[in-house]
Amino acid sequence: MALQAGCHELVVKDCFLDLSRVVQHPTFELDDAKEFDQITPDLANDILDCIDAGLFLMPPNHAQAVRDGMMELL
Repeated sequence: MALQAGCHELVVKDCFLDLSRVVQHPTFELDDAKEFDQITPDLANDILDCIDAGLFLMPPNHAQAVRDGMMELL
């Protein structure tokens, strides 16, 4: 999924969000990430739209887990 620079404070240049797999990060990385704002509802909805349109590589149960997590942000 294409991301535009500035859609979140950590996205400083145009790039892509990899929706091909789910990665579990170590606890210390998650703790460090808490200093940054969550994504906006608009960005969360864009990600949900991408998931709902269908993902080619991510297994459906992983896509549903991501979708469920995104819904908690809204």
